[in-house]
Amino acid sequence: MKKLIWILLVCIIMNHNVLASEHNDRSIFVNGKVIEVVEDYMDEEHYTREQILRVRLVETPYEGKEIVINHSINLTTLQQLIISENDNIIVWINTYDTHLENCRVYSFAREDYLLYLALIFIAMVLLLGGKKGISAIISLAITLGLVFFLFFPMVINGVDPIISALLICGISAIITLVIIGDFKEKTYAAIIGTIGGISFSIVLTYIFGYLTNIQGIGDEYAEMLLYVPNASNYNFRDLLYAGIIIGTLGAIMDICMSISSAMEEIEQANKRITNMQLFLSGIRIGKDVLGTMTNTLILAYVGSSINLILVFYMYGLTLKQFINRDEIASEIIRSLTGSIGLVLAIPITALAFLWFRKS
Repeated sequence: MKKLIWILLVCIIMNHNVLASEHNDRSIFVNGKVIEVVEDYMDEEHYTREQILRVRLVETPYEGKEIVINHSINLTTLQQLIISENDNIIVWINTYDTHLENCRVYSFAREDYLLYLALIFIAMVLLLGGKKGISAIISLAITLGLVFFLFFPMVINGVDPIISALLICGISAIITLVIIGDFKEKTYAAIIGTIGGISFSIVLTYIFGYLTNIQGIGDEYAEMLLYVPNASNYNFRDLLYAGIIIGTLGAIMDICMSISSAMEEIEQANKRITNMQLFLSGIRIGKDVLGTMTNTLILAYVGSSINLILVFYMYGLTLKQFINRDEIASEIIRSLTGSIGLVLAIPITALAFLWFRKS
């Protein structure tokens, strides 16, 4: 999630600047299909592989037009875009009036397959979830809409990233939990537990981020922002904190809703249960969920940093060198503060449910 946020922010800011620049208005990206690999040879002197491709554009307004692309592959890098016949690609084109100039291979065309995967996901959720599945898809769409169309524009226009993230998470938590749980005590308790858990998480992140002098630019995509026009004004530490807030939202909402729903079921099954008994039941349920959810949260962060960790292992760095790197310390703070917020959300949710029960 963290890398996705950075990538999206870089792309949106760059697109924002491209649209504002008359010089770049002529750059377009068009889908194409490789009809023929005309030539394919190695240039050992320059450590490149050269391909001459005949490509048919398949996207309006250039659908059906055939072009020839000289595609050079740098053999000294890991990312080697080697093209074969019948591959679907994205072509980067500079246009001048109606002429196509400087056509290059940008990447493989992947959006269709990603769409198929998304449709499979939606179908599985609807098939297994029924009405609840529909609610889940709607809430997911709303959350993504809030992130794309509210959070990123707010950050780009100078609003504090933490305030933006808290606003997005608050709105998302309320809408999502109400859609899933309706206007009930359990929903209100889950909302309070979610907001409380995230609030504790961000306070701890602030404190330990300050104590450890985290800069927030250890990530490669954060560094890319340094080279984007007008992006140097951003507070990268706050962007890191915003990523933590958004990244922990789903896990905290999950555990809060699980606890409040279970407490509601227990209360309905035993109307004479005391508040203390109900509270302890909520805590016990939280303990059962906590182990797997904490593992999920921490392993998600470890998984997203596996290449970075492997580099440090391969270079034989000491533990002192390892944990004091900005990017590693950031990941440790991110995973631990998120997990602490998850833990604290359990009693907050249980207490909130009891408060609504009394009232």
